[in-house]
Amino acid sequence: MQEGTATAASHTAKVEPVNIVFTKSDDENSIMVKPGKFRIRIGDQVQWNCASPGFSVDFYGPKGSPFPESHYPTASGGYLSGPATTSGDDFTYKVTIGGNVLDPSGKVDP
Repeated sequence: MQEGTATAASHTAKVEPVNIVFTKSDDENSIMVKPGKFRIRIGDQVQWNCASPGFSVDFYGPKGSPFPESHYPTASGGYLSGPATTSGDDFTYKVTIGGNVLDPSGKVDP
């Protein structure tokens, strides 16, 4: 048995919450993501949560998405990513709310 396989088999999958906060004012709109960079392991999932309606999450860049999907369409409340299937650092994604965009990133450990 490979070392990486034994480690993955003994890992209990978890769900990492990522909270998206959208602040709108007369002169400025802002998006904040906490944590700024998610860090999970293969088999774990991310739960994106946002109180503002109409947010979307899109993975882009050369590494693509570590999850089964790369696009999580406009919704209210939250998304569950599905289990991470690819490890790596700096999976770049964008969060869009009402034309406002933020580009956080994530890391998936083996």
